[in-house]
Amino acid sequence: MFVYDGSNPRQRSEGTTHAIAAARRGELVAVNVDGAYTLIADAFSWRGIERIQEIKGRPDMSVPVLVGKLETADGVAMFAGESAVVAHAIAKACWPGPLTLLARVQPSLPWTCTPDNVVAIRMPLHPWTLEIVRALGPTACVPAHAPGSEPFADIAQVMEAFGEQVGTYLDGGPCLPDQTSTIVDVTGERAVLVREGAFTREYLASIAPDLA
Repeated sequence: MFVYDGSNPRQRSEGTTHAIAAARRGELVAVNVDGAYTLIADAFSWRGIERIQEIKGRPDMSVPVLVGKLETADGVAMFAGESAVVAHAIAKACWPGPLTLLARVQPSLPWTCTPDNVVAIRMPLHPWTLEIVRALGPTACVPAHAPGSEPFADIAQVMEAFGEQVGTYLDGGPCLPDQTSTIVDVTGERAVLVREGAFTREYLASIAPDLA
């Protein structure tokens, strides 16, 4: 088990290199994704996806994906019609940050993280996590805390919960408050606001008036 302190420049550099290599090997890495500590893996690693599903006790779960660039989202998801215009407009305005897009998956992708062919995509705001995701590419992710419980706000809580089940822990400091992700469904011809979070309906409407 490896633990790296992001406030130490040397540890941060070593942790970045180690985390990317570990994720590519199919291992799990704990990182700060703004409002909650999260477990990540390479989205193209069947072993990593399987470990996420096992650790959450849901072998058939659809695993959300982090991206580091808008272009990466275009490679992962299919955006069409009016919803494509909305998706790009709000992503450019809100990413990196707490905005999640629900989109159809590109059918040619060789991965197992979205059995229902719908992917939840987000770009992390935390600079260390964003650096890792940009280097790794599409990154599978799942909150470290159990559904319905309080998010893990520091790395010590994640270490206590998972221990050796997670190979690498990146201490990115305390999580930010009030970072509930706003969710927009762009699977259809028209984009629909599913959940209002850190980005309000009014703010999104000012960017994309066609948002339903």
